[in-house]
Amino acid sequence: MPSGHIVERNGSYRVMVYAGRDPVTGRKRQVTRTVRGSRKDAERVRNEMLVDVQQGRTSPASASFGELLGAWYVAASPDWSPRTALEHRRVIDSVLKPALGTRKLASLRASDLDSLYGALRAGSDERRPLAPATVRKFHTVARSALQQAVRWEWITSNPAANASPPKVRRKEPIPPTPEELGRILKAAEAEDPDLYVFVRLAAVLGARRGEVLGIRWSDLTSDYRSVEISSSVVIAKGEIIRKETKTDRVRRVAIDDATAGLLEQHRMECQDRAETFGVDLEPSSYVLSYEPDGSRSWRPDSASRRFTKLRDGLGLDTVRLHDLRRYVATRLISNGVDPKTVANRLGHASPTTTLAIYSHFVPEADREAADLLGNLLDG
Repeated sequence: MPSGHIVERNGSYRVMVYAGRDPVTGRKRQVTRTVRGSRKDAERVRNEMLVDVQQGRTSPASASFGELLGAWYVAASPDWSPRTALEHRRVIDSVLKPALGTRKLASLRASDLDSLYGALRAGSDERRPLAPATVRKFHTVARSALQQAVRWEWITSNPAANASPPKVRRKEPIPPTPEELGRILKAAEAEDPDLYVFVRLAAVLGARRGEVLGIRWSDLTSDYRSVEISSSVVIAKGEIIRKETKTDRVRRVAIDDATAGLLEQHRMECQDRAETFGVDLEPSSYVLSYEPDGSRSWRPDSASRRFTKLRDGLGLDTVRLHDLRRYVATRLISNGVDPKTVANRLGHASPTTTLAIYSHFVPEADREAADLLGNLLDG
């Protein structure tokens, strides 16, 4: 039970209540208030303060927002992808710490965060105005860190929960048309056969760039008719590393006959290349590799550059590599493939995610449902 006492000083009363130990410094902490009035008024305030301490409504932490950001990053970053860790570090060092790092957690308010968001959107002489989506990323980092402070009992409530980050209008995905994708595939097959394998896999599997590049020969069945997608390749500190998929899920995806035949042919070409250099092509070798033994995958940024160069040469500069994934999703959904199957192919955590992004491609299926119900009612 917290304790409190009252000391009379020069016609006023100083009320002190023990509020436990500071979780940052370990020191004992007291909450104090000065009451100008009668002894009875001071006793009433003391009782209110005791209740506040008991119910956790007083902030126990002496830490600053900057100290929290540092502690949170150290604790949470081992579970992040290298790219996420790099982006969060940049947000902390370039924006959150310089702007609010010295503020005590106990005094940080939603209005402080909103003022920061407004300043970022407005820009300054030193910084250009930032887009709503970018500002929202800063809010996400701040909110996550402050929520950890609540779990650590450094603060009793999360000020970011009541902040008002800018709303971001979701852009409707515009996938390439079958004709545009056909032109890209035809050009790749003629000009860059290895890139053709990459683009074909991306357009069939619906997998993310790093997931396609992370496929090894051992991930494919012996007939090349399916592949297990269990990892991804990313760049971290300039080096290629393997990591889990974005949702940490392993999924098996079927491959059509034509693409299976292409993979079989590509395997033979890789085998011939390895023999020419006097090395072995191992089961663990990457399907897409610059090395004769397939020991290292393509760099993700290199794959994007090769795709962009080919695309630009065709005058299709609006088609991005990521749009191949959108092509897969929209073609499957608009042709009536159930969302669960589509979600598995894309590697989404659930069909809900798939529908949230691509729901506007379901109108034809909904029309068929309406016609079916109408026919049932009319007998």
